[in-house]
Amino acid sequence: MPKETTFLISDSKLIQAKQQFIQTWGEMAFSWGISKTMAQIHAFLYTAESPLDTDEIMAFLDISRGSANMNLRNLVTWGLVKKTEKNARRDFFIAEKDLWNIAAIIIRERQQKELKPVSSSLKEIITFVSEDDGGPRLLNSEEKTFISGLKELHDFLILFNGFAASLLPLLKDIGPEQLEQISMVIGKNAD
Repeated sequence: MPKETTFLISDSKLIQAKQQFIQTWGEMAFSWGISKTMAQIHAFLYTAESPLDTDEIMAFLDISRGSANMNLRNLVTWGLVKKTEKNARRDFFIAEKDLWNIAAIIIRERQQKELKPVSSSLKEIITFVSEDDGGPRLLNSEEKTFISGLKELHDFLILFNGFAASLLPLLKDIGPEQLEQISMVIGKNAD
C-alpha cells in the first residue's frame, strides 16, 4: 500500500493550490518539449518541502510505477531532479529549486533537442541541392534563392545557439534585479 504523501491532508486549500500548480506546470510541458507527466512530477517535487520517494509521487499524481520511474529517470538526466538518499531500498528525489538553474536547464535541453538537429538538417538540405556527386553544381535562380534563404536561417541558428550558450552560464550569476536592469536597457534601445 502506498505511503501517504508528506503534505498535510487536513490542509485542503494548500492541497488544491498544489494540484492546480501541478496541473498548470503539466500544461506548460509542451513548451519545454517534455511529457505532461514529467512536468507534473517535477512540479510536485518542486512544491515538496522534503525529498519524496516513488510511492509518494505515484500516490499523489495517480500514475503507474513504470511511468513514475521513466519520468524520474528523465528528470534526473536533465538535472531538474536529484536522487538524495537511499533508505530501505528506496530512492528519494528532490527538485532543483533555483529558478535560474531551471531556466538554464530547459534552454540547454531545448537547444539540444531542437536547434542542433534543425541546423544539421538545414546543412544537409543545402548540400543536397547545391552538390552533385560530391562537387558543386550550377544552380538556377530559384535554387540560388532557396539556398540563400536556408543559409541565412542556418547562420542565424548558429549565431543564436552561440548566444544562448554564452548566456546560459550568466543566468546563474545574475539575479532578478540585474535581469530587470538589462531588460530595461534593451527595451530603451529597441525604441
